Amino acid sequence: MRHPRATENTLKQFKAAGYRTQVIVVAVPRELSLMGTLTRYVNQILAQGQDRWVNPMVHDEAATQLIETLSNHIANGVVDKIDIVERSGKELFSKTISDTNRMTIIEQTLAAIEKVDDLMDSMKSNANNGWPNSKQSKILSDSIQT
Repeated sequence: MRHPRATENTLKQFKAAGYRTQVIVVAVPRELSLMGTLTRYVNQILAQGQDRWVNPMVHDEAATQLIETLSNHIANGVVDKIDIVERSGKELFSKTISDTNRMTIIEQTLAAIEKVDDLMDSMKSNANNGWPNSKQSKILSDSIQT
């Protein structure tokens, strides 16, 4: 969602090829999402000796642009279905989008995201459940310093 034109072009290409398009938003506090990228980075180093680093600024930019980008994609007709799910996969919100309900779905989606944001705020105090162990912390610390 960090590159709205790129994601819209990709969605358009799939629709032009006859596919239905679906956006799945994973509801997670921003801080826990960032921690997930860092944990994945460390685990890949441990398992494969290689990694895929996500710059925290890039992560935050994508999160910040989510609402505007998603709204525009729905309004422009490139999204057929929107789902909001928990990290476990549990569905929190799901709507199929058509030409007749597009604007209503945008409003409903934004309201759902606002409700989820409120829920996520209450989860932040429990976010330490996903923090890395000491070996992972050492690799992460060393990587950030270089």
